[in-house]
Amino acid sequence: LGGYMENEEVYNSGSSYSGSYRRASFTVRIPAESYEQFISGMGDGCKVISINQSKEDVGAEYFDVEQRLETLNNKHDRLEALLENADNMSDIIELENELSQTEYQINRYKSTLSRYDSLISFSTVNISLKEVAKPGDGIDDNPGFFARLGRNFADGFDGFTNALENLAYWLSYNLLTIIVIVVIIVV
Repeated sequence: LGGYMENEEVYNSGSSYSGSYRRASFTVRIPAESYEQFISGMGDGCKVISINQSKEDVGAEYFDVEQRLETLNNKHDRLEALLENADNMSDIIELENELSQTEYQINRYKSTLSRYDSLISFSTVNISLKEVAKPGDGIDDNPGFFARLGRNFADGFDGFTNALENLAYWLSYNLLTIIVIVVIIVV
């Protein structure tokens, strides 16, 4: 859609034994005119849990920065005119210092306007992804008795097999410790 990746962080939290899976966070910049298309297509590749949308009106700040920039440009022009007519070395140094500070502020305000232009042209989308062991089927608003019973039985069986797997992982991880404790108890 003509956007770009601004920031990407991927975390590999360990194994499924710890109950942790990979997570990722992305900051994506999408052209403002393609924002709705991007949002509507998000559910195609994953299950969307929640969406929080907000807008920031930068119009007043933009106008304020433009006014300050115009004032600083006028000040810059006056300082340059004064510098051309200055004869005293201390006046020249003082005017050049003030001119340098004014140019720094002008560049800072120009940078702020460029950032605002970017904010207006592109939407910022923050995305958080979490890997899961078993994708959910979604929420059924009105499940029947047997559908719920079957789902609960299947979830219970999955929980039991996961508990056995986790026990096996725990035993393999702690086998040396268990052997040392048993030897100490026997001795």
